[in-house]
Amino acid sequence: MAGRYGGKHDLTFEQYHDVPAQWSAEGIVQQMQSLGGRYDLSYSGPRGYQVMWYRLSDGIRAHDAACIELAVRFIEDRFISSYSGFARTRMARALKQAQLSEDQKSRLSHHFLRLLETGDRTDEFSQYLRLWPTVISSRDRSRALELAEKLKSDAPEFHRRLVDTLTSNNSFEADREA
Repeated sequence: MAGRYGGKHDLTFEQYHDVPAQWSAEGIVQQMQSLGGRYDLSYSGPRGYQVMWYRLSDGIRAHDAACIELAVRFIEDRFISSYSGFARTRMARALKQAQLSEDQKSRLSHHFLRLLETGDRTDEFSQYLRLWPTVISSRDRSRALELAEKLKSDAPEFHRRLVDTLTSNNSFEADREA
């Protein structure tokens, strides 16, 4: 039987358990070193990368700039693999409290907008909705609210949640006052 993994992505078992080289344990170690990361991700074993994905969020909470950058890249990469959605959810939750650069905020905002534009709202998108208001640009907010109106009849609950989230943010109030 063909693949039945990864939800709508309909991947084979092998595809679903395959991990891009940069997100393998060795790939993450190399990226951490090149970024000057100091947080110990403590990996071992054949699925050590899954532990490392989760530990990236711990590194974010420890204010490790390399972990923050890797988490942004991981979310942007958007590959589908076993546990990748859970890891993205955990990273997004941690990033909400992190000190992000303007570039990182912009990249995340654009990424979330692209997901909304393509209708790609996997389970972790609910956590993205909690992070997005803290990183969204005025331009992306306007576009997201335009897209929300198109969802009003097809997805009324999601429409309401999206509009509420993007219009009740303190930074939005500051944008309007400026």
